[in-house]
Amino acid sequence: LNQSCASDHVHTFYGPQNFHPNTSYEQIRDTSPQYSTSPVVENQSLYWHPSIYEVVIANGQKTYSRVSDLESSPYYRWNTSTSPETVAFPPGFRMIAFSNQEG
Repeated sequence: LNQSCASDHVHTFYGPQNFHPNTSYEQIRDTSPQYSTSPVVENQSLYWHPSIYEVVIANGQKTYSRVSDLESSPYYRWNTSTSPETVAFPPGFRMIAFSNQEG
């Protein structure tokens, strides 16, 4: 991990679009929905994944095009009557996930 830059490879981001390594929890939460790609106004979380590329080979040349029209969204349970109760992460919460399992 490198906390001095956003990444050493290309990512696709969802949510607030004005961010940098020092962006605070408050700045993300206070992002106006007009500056976010989230379809859910209440969700101003920031999500990302490594970018996906389509590779086309024509006349022996490879062309890489970033796929930007992925229909992806985080899953949320909005029904508050279910158990266990769904609660927001606490202010300042940060998470990094990793798995070395394939698939």
